[in-house]
Amino acid sequence: ISNGGEHPFFRRRRRGAAADDGEDEGRGGGRRNTAYYMQLLQLLPLIIIMLMSLSGETEKPSIYKLHRDNRYSMQRTTGVAGGVPGIPYYVDKQFHYQYARDSRTLRRVEAAVATDYERLLKKECEGARELKRMWVNKAKQGSDNARRHAKEKANAVDMSRCKELSEKWPNSVY
Repeated sequence: ISNGGEHPFFRRRRRGAAADDGEDEGRGGGRRNTAYYMQLLQLLPLIIIMLMSLSGETEKPSIYKLHRDNRYSMQRTTGVAGGVPGIPYYVDKQFHYQYARDSRTLRRVEAAVATDYERLLKKECEGARELKRMWVNKAKQGSDNARRHAKEKANAVDMSRCKELSEKWPNSVY
């Protein structure tokens, strides 16, 4: 090594002397700062998108709800054109003006209602089945009194959501 055993990376600059790469504070320092800011500028859109997604304010309000609340207080039911008739859903007061006048748009809304309702029924049915399974398993153990109580609880689990699911969507896998 020709520089006395000193690695170029660890070499110290002398005061007032220019660096070996030909850049001094006056000339090269500005280029390095510019490059740094350009890299930061390239990341700016990504940072903005991340902040927007965290804020939650970009969420578009729903057209309908499956349960009534203060804003969605007007009940409607899906028609035959929506796929599955008779599903209740709730809309706001502006729904008629924005969606119900156009039959194609209304069909899309009602198809979305049907999909969401099927998803809700599957979730509630699975919850009821899990609860029933738990009570059936408890009925297999313990004293006679505990078994009898667990059997009663298993038989009392409301399975109406599973029945409704199988009636409205007979080919649905759940």
